[in-house]
Amino acid sequence: MRTLSRLTSLRSFGFGGLLFLVLAAHGANGASSTGSFDLVFETTSPGTPSTIAVALNVKGRGTRLIPPPRDDASPSVSPSGDLALASDEDGHWQIYLTDPSGGNRRPLFESGSSQFDPVWSPDGDNVAFESRRTNGAWQIWVASVSGGDAFAVTHKRINHFDPAWSPDGQFLVYDSVQNGRSDLFTTRAAPTNVPRRLTRTKAPEFDPSWSPDGSLIAFDRLKNGDYDIWTAKATTGRGASHITYGASNDSAPSWSPDGERIAFESDRTGDYDIWVVDADGTGLRNITRNPASIDLIPGWRIHRSGFRAFAPLSSRTTHGCDTLRPDQRVGNKILGTPDDDWLCGTLGKDRIFGAAGRDHINGKYGRDAVYGGAGGDAILAQDGLKDRLYGGEPGTRDTSRADWALDDKSLDSGIGVDVLKP
Repeated sequence: MRTLSRLTSLRSFGFGGLLFLVLAAHGANGASSTGSFDLVFETTSPGTPSTIAVALNVKGRGTRLIPPPRDDASPSVSPSGDLALASDEDGHWQIYLTDPSGGNRRPLFESGSSQFDPVWSPDGDNVAFESRRTNGAWQIWVASVSGGDAFAVTHKRINHFDPAWSPDGQFLVYDSVQNGRSDLFTTRAAPTNVPRRLTRTKAPEFDPSWSPDGSLIAFDRLKNGDYDIWTAKATTGRGASHITYGASNDSAPSWSPDGERIAFESDRTGDYDIWVVDADGTGLRNITRNPASIDLIPGWRIHRSGFRAFAPLSSRTTHGCDTLRPDQRVGNKILGTPDDDWLCGTLGKDRIFGAAGRDHINGKYGRDAVYGGAGGDAILAQDGLKDRLYGGEPGTRDTSRADWALDDKSLDSGIGVDVLKP
């Protein structure tokens, strides 16, 4: 997640049942009365694959739409309520479409290249997404849901992420990563176009989301060591407004269909939950409130009465990045136990050792060195400071997800050890 990771070439790897992030938040377009919306989001808990869940009427811990065992991520809701999502059920990430309850599952189109981060067009006819189908960099593509060839919207050989549609369906906004920074761009949703740079700040910016009236773009910005939600004018990128504050990481904003609220993911309570704030920055409230899961990438849909979901999310947990014993930590050296641990780094240059067990490790900020140890570990880089990730013992399946820094190393999920030997 933008607060947790920036996907680059690592998106072709599995994640061992743990998805700390998934990438941009996209809501359905259209109008409805205030309060008659659901929030659809990605969720995961210790030892389980990530899946898609829904908080009915924008409240409650949420219920699962799609059961395990596969990893499903990055949900987007069409105007009719259908879902687009990314899934690794075939061994690499592809885009799938489902009906509103997660049934009638089918691929958007067949591809041997990894695809991620789908988002429906306002008319429900097309899906924009990220793919590495051509020059080795992540590009923004568009495909029709009724079939036919997909086409690339971006072409420059740098990484482009997080597409979001304008309300009229004519343009896309996205973030582009080059020279160690990320800025927002807009372009016409066509094979031939001229991208226009929207932001030029030194602070990295991700996860754009276009307001329903077309006037504003919400995004998250990394500044002073954490991510906050901002808005700026869609035409110029100027007039930036600071929407959320604090030492927490707030990311993946998504406008409500009526334009009155912004949903986002935040670690304000120690793990990631879905939060909502009014568009003017007031009325902040926690929606999912579930300490047993990490909830990410919210999107909106019009509420459907009589809706039935898969199963309620658990409220029990014995894990968490904030539950390390004092003897597990000496300065910036963080040690795991023989059990399954959730280990989080600090703002410094950490050295994290997972020990045995299926550990979930987030390096956080700083130029970290992470060693997973024995067991199948899920390891996450954070901020683009050339982290070194070591899977650990050969023969176990370790997985990783890195952020937007092109120099982060990935784990080789096929043999369980990193390309860098410990």
